[in-house]
Amino acid sequence: MIIGDSRTLAISNGVQFDLLKSANLTHVPSLDFGTHNIPSAAGTAANPYTLVDQSVNTAAFFTVQSNNGNTSSWTLWGTLGNFANNDQSRAYDNFTVVLGQPQILNTGTNTFGNEPNITKPTGTDTSKFTDGEWRYYNHSPADLISNGYQTQLYRLDRTYGDKDNKETTLSRYYPNTTLAVPAGVSPAITPGQYTANITYLLSDDGTLK
Repeated sequence: MIIGDSRTLAISNGVQFDLLKSANLTHVPSLDFGTHNIPSAAGTAANPYTLVDQSVNTAAFFTVQSNNGNTSSWTLWGTLGNFANNDQSRAYDNFTVVLGQPQILNTGTNTFGNEPNITKPTGTDTSKFTDGEWRYYNHSPADLISNGYQTQLYRLDRTYGDKDNKETTLSRYYPNTTLAVPAGVSPAITPGQYTANITYLLSDDGTLK
C-alpha cells in the first residue's frame, strides 16, 4: 500500500514444495492496494481500500496442485506481518486484510463466480451441516491481521464437504480483497510506501510442515 506519493503493497512469492508430496502450493496471492491520501483519524474501516486490479488478470489467487489422485485433505494458512514503511520507523500490527469469499474463474465467459454447491450455514451446529454448508465453513477465510498470527484461509476436507472434489489443479481468486486501517493509529501515518509480508503454509493431512 502506498500513502501519499507512493503505494502500499502486500507481496508474496510462489512456493513450490517437493513434487513427491501429495499437494503443492504453486501460486499465492499478491495484493496491491494502490496509492491513497493519508487516512484520517477515523481510519478506513467504513471505506476500506480495494485492490488496484480486480479483473480476471489479478494476481490475488492461490493454486494448489494435487499429486495423489485427489485423495488427501489440505489446509492453506496465512500469516500477515506488520505494515511498515521503508525505513521501519512506522510499523502497524492492527491493519486488517479481508479476502472475502473465494471466487472461481469461468474460462468460458472470462468472469468470476462463486464456488459451486456452496450454502451459507443457518446455524452453528456443525453436526447438522450439509456438504454445501461444510464447504462454505471450510472455504471462508479468516481475516488477516498484521500482527504475525496465523489464520486459516482455505480448507479442502474430503471427509466434510469436498469428498467429490476432483480438481487436480485448484485455483481460487480473491478480487474483492480489502485493506482497513483502524481509527486512531499510533504513531501517526506519514507519507511513504508501506508493505507487509504474508507467509503462506500448506498443511496436507498433517504431513507438510
